[in-house]
Amino acid sequence: MDRIYLDHAATTPLDRSVGERMAEIQREGPLNPSSPHHEGRRARKLLNSAREEIAQALALRDPRQVIFTRGGTEANNLVIWGRAQEHPEAGLAFSSLEHSSVRGPMEALAAQGRAVCEIPVAQDGTLDRAVWRSLLDSAPAPAMISVQAVNSETGLGLVLLPLLEAAA
Repeated sequence: MDRIYLDHAATTPLDRSVGERMAEIQREGPLNPSSPHHEGRRARKLLNSAREEIAQALALRDPRQVIFTRGGTEANNLVIWGRAQEHPEAGLAFSSLEHSSVRGPMEALAAQGRAVCEIPVAQDGTLDRAVWRSLLDSAPAPAMISVQAVNSETGLGLVLLPLLEAAA
């Protein structure tokens, strides 16, 4: 029986060609890009090549802007803590719909005395536009506003948050 997967808001299946390429590389043996030996140098070359390919696809100026993580939680923590450290005096904000991997570091920063605003959600499951607008118009603006684009856990069905409209 063919299955139809409809919860791409939660997780998206790996593209078949990506999975095949990953399996191909894994079959070549253990590859540690930090090792100085031949296999390590080869692994580093593969990693840098992937980084350059992604940077080019995303029109980034510097491939070093591409950082690989093991998943969303690690990526969210890296961004939030990094942004907070880079802008120690600026506030931060997040929507009340955010995943615990966003909520946790934001609450930890607030507990440390950092100005953190939680953007409430309206009855239709979208962001409270008045709070959103006031954050965007504030001076100084928050160093970061974390808002997911899609939420499937509101009880209202799939909610698409109009980020471009809200930011305009």
